[in-house]
Amino acid sequence: MHRTSITFPEKLFRRAKLRATSEGRTLSDVIRSLLERWLEGDVFAGREKSEEARKRAALESFGMWSDRSPDTFLEDSRSSLTRRDEELEDARVDTR
Repeated sequence: MHRTSITFPEKLFRRAKLRATSEGRTLSDVIRSLLERWLEGDVFAGREKSEEARKRAALESFGMWSDRSPDTFLEDSRSSLTRRDEELEDARVDTR
């Protein structure tokens, strides 16, 4: 493991240390965990999330989409509706 120093504003350090301690973790453990997640693209370190990060977060918030693309699903749904509409139109009896 590599040892390094990080400079924090005092208030931020106290808040982070208190929260880590309340969760039974060390501040080093929390920082390592967040750094790993940042490198994997699970968290964003800037002020705004990238479009890809927002899309991934939206998909992950709905567990049902984790194994499929919503775009493909919607396209398939629309084509099913079109087929159904065509079948209904073909089945209509002219009542005029």
